[in-house]
Amino acid sequence: MKLSDLDADETLALVALMKAIVLTDGNVSAEEAEVVPDLIEEIGSERYQQSYTVAVQRLADDVSLKAFLGEIRRPEARRLILDTVSRLARIDGLSDGERALLAWVSSTWKG
Repeated sequence: MKLSDLDADETLALVALMKAIVLTDGNVSAEEAEVVPDLIEEIGSERYQQSYTVAVQRLADDVSLKAFLGEIRRPEARRLILDTVSRLARIDGLSDGERALLAWVSSTWKG
């Protein structure tokens, strides 16, 4: 499965998590800035932009993000999304906020 194979909700989950991971420590590192364009290309620029707009509007806080993520059901999509954002988070070292978010997603989606 590739990022381009995700359905609209799964893509939204991925993009919202990417946004949360990149912004959770308050700044975008050079390493993150280098990797994100490659992920956008894999997702598809238009799909990414649409999902990013929705993420900003609907999933701007932890409560709404976590409620939405709980609705993602397809196991292979969950694995791909979690693997992708985990790699993104680790590229510049895990902050406490990133670690907490990834732990929550992992335990929620494995349960």
